[in-house]
Amino acid sequence: VRLFVTEELAPFPLPGQEQIAAHPIFAENQERSAGWLEDLHTRIVEKNLVVISKYYARARMGRVAELVGLPVSEAERAIATMVSSGTIYAKIDRPAGIVVFLKPQRPAEVLSDWSSDLSSLLALVETTCHHINKERMVHKVAAN
Repeated sequence: VRLFVTEELAPFPLPGQEQIAAHPIFAENQERSAGWLEDLHTRIVEKNLVVISKYYARARMGRVAELVGLPVSEAERAIATMVSSGTIYAKIDRPAGIVVFLKPQRPAEVLSDWSSDLSSLLALVETTCHHINKERMVHKVAAN
């Protein structure tokens, strides 16, 4: 359960996968248990893709497939399914083999972010100037 609540990639097969497969509930009905294990694998792949989309703005498709533990074609299919369901945002550039997870911003949002960043930078400059002037005054008083 800890693997699903952390923002880290979950390996598959899971640690202790043998114990999960050996549980009596899986022995009772082989057909259903195979479906359950397949669903577990699907959920782990989906969770890993969500984590990757949070940490990467762009990634090569081969690297994404490697991180997820699937062939490139299956990783592409999993990404397409998650994009269709609205779980993640992604654009796949097949010729370049690149996946872009960063959602494009509207010009107004870019300008707003830039303005906010500039305001915080100016606040830092103002605070720094204040501390420098304060230090100068303390050293002038100490010198007299």
